[in-house]
Amino acid sequence: MSVDAGFPAALWAMYAATGIRPEWIVPVLYSESGLNPASQNSIGCVGINQACPFAVPTPPDYTTWTASQQMVGVVTPMYRAIVSKFGPLRSGTRVYQGNFLPATLATAPDWSSVIATQGGAVYAANSGLDWQRTGVIRVSDLGHFVGKAAGNSYVQSVIASAYAVAPTGVGPESDPVAGFDYGSGPGSSDVARNVAMLVGILGLGASAAWLARQQVLRRHLRAA
Repeated sequence: MSVDAGFPAALWAMYAATGIRPEWIVPVLYSESGLNPASQNSIGCVGINQACPFAVPTPPDYTTWTASQQMVGVVTPMYRAIVSKFGPLRSGTRVYQGNFLPATLATAPDWSSVIATQGGAVYAANSGLDWQRTGVIRVSDLGHFVGKAAGNSYVQSVIASAYAVAPTGVGPESDPVAGFDYGSGPGSSDVARNVAMLVGILGLGASAAWLARQQVLRRHLRAA
């Protein structure tokens, strides 16, 4: 099931309301539901972003709504409230964190931050996010899944269709994983994405991550 023709406009309406760009939210939605507005999981979370009715009010017929209707009626208001409480979300990784466990936005800002631990209810319900089987879910694990989804051809086509009708002044597409949260703005996204991958795969600590970033930067400068 695919998104409807009005979805690009709904993405930019979300951007206007929350500052969240299409390349940050679309991979998150794909990770949650395959961009299927009729999706429903085993614990009753529904729709394009798997809104759980016990946390995010949804109408009884929510899964019959189009992707655009869900974006405008539920997803955007949810993220508007999250941004209002916790501040801007400027990467797909932080957007996924907001969708997954928004309370951790205030306490787990770094790639290596732990947001769930084996033995807890949150980990048990989302153990698949611990793709390295380390016993914890880190922010970098969310970045891993955002990057994986961002490489999907359908996700790329949805983002491209949004940028085909982008409002004036939006600027070029940013890195979906790092955005502007983990890089230093336009032009640094490739470096930030490489650092995110290193942190996610190797479980680097803060000092090692800094060293890895310097190495990637040097390679980037030599290739320029």
